[in-house]
Amino acid sequence: MASDRPDTLVIADGGVPWAVAALMGNLPERHQPWVGPVGVSMGGEVVSEAMHRAVQELADIHLFAQPMHTSEKPERLTDTTGLLLAAARDARRLNCQRVLWPVCCGDDVTGLYRAAELAALLGRVVSVESAPSDRIGPTPEVVIEVPLADLTEAQVADLALDLDLATASCWFEQPGATPGEGSARWKGALRTAQSARLGHLAGSA
Repeated sequence: MASDRPDTLVIADGGVPWAVAALMGNLPERHQPWVGPVGVSMGGEVVSEAMHRAVQELADIHLFAQPMHTSEKPERLTDTTGLLLAAARDARRLNCQRVLWPVCCGDDVTGLYRAAELAALLGRVVSVESAPSDRIGPTPEVVIEVPLADLTEAQVADLALDLDLATASCWFEQPGATPGEGSARWKGALRTAQSARLGHLAGSA
């Protein structure tokens, strides 16, 4: 009998990309949302209580595993490298073999290349550092994947509609959420995707 224990850790900020990345898998309960502490930056946004609420709500609605909050010290989470290392280390502690980093690079080829290289490098670093010193043979690896890296935000918003993501529970719709560039950008992307679908339906009627 297959275990229902989470085997994939998803870096979550309560927004659209992380939930899309998790919903693209066949077994949502095997996906472990992972969120940083309030005050650190994740994906260009500062983690807030609204983001924590959003991660919890989306996990409950879509039947993901219950969210975990990293025990890593905030001073070690000051950049993307620190966040990815902390996520991969927590994944190892949970015996998860995969980490999903929901970064979107779109047409930025350089950004896409850097994201893929960074993910591969840091996954290998954590795999090696956590291997027993007396181990002989290949080390079981933690693989950091970037499943949305070649997509634009507009494409991710379209996927969110395909997957019936509960966008009303995303962080930018939470009470007390701080409006900003990220909030306006994702609200706009979702509105555009919805309008395009309504226009298509009207045209085919």
